[in-house]
Amino acid sequence: MIISIIVATSLNGVIGKENALLWHMPADLRAFKSKTIGHYILMGSRTFHSIGRVLPGRTTIVVSTKMDQSVKDYHVVRSIEDGLFSAKNQGESELFVIGGGEIYAQTLPLAHKIYLTKIHTNVTGDTYFPTLGKEWIQRSLIPCKADEHNAYDYEFITLEREAKKY
Repeated sequence: MIISIIVATSLNGVIGKENALLWHMPADLRAFKSKTIGHYILMGSRTFHSIGRVLPGRTTIVVSTKMDQSVKDYHVVRSIEDGLFSAKNQGESELFVIGGGEIYAQTLPLAHKIYLTKIHTNVTGDTYFPTLGKEWIQRSLIPCKADEHNAYDYEFITLEREAKKY
C-alpha cells in the first residue's frame, strides 16, 4: 500500500491556526477531492472535528485515544499503525494522510509520496508542516496564478521519497 500525504502550506510552512485553514482555495479543494476520492483517508481527531463531517466517497480513519470506537460512519483507531493496518487489510492501494500537524510529523517517515499545494503567502499560524529532508525528490510542479476564486498564486507539487540504494 502506498502511503501518501496530502497537504497545503503557506510559503513559511503554516498549515493552520486554531484547528482551521487560513485560506479558501477552491482549486486546492478540487485537487484534494480528485486525489482522495475512492480511497482511505487518515487524520487526527482535531482535524476530523475541524472538518465537522465525514467526507463523502472516502473511507475515514480517525486516530484518537479518546473518541468512541463504536461508530458506523467512520473508523476510530488508537494508533497510526492500527489505521495503516486496517486500510491495508481491506486491500487499499493508496492511503492519504490529511492532517493535522502531529499526524503529518508521525507519518512522514512512513510516507512514499507527498501531494503538496504551496500557497504563495506568508501567514501566522500555530501548526506547521514538518521540514522535508533531502530524500524527497520533486517529481512534478504545476504553477498556478491567483484568479477571482483563488486569492493567491499557488503550486501543485508532487514529491516522492528517493529509493534507498543498497
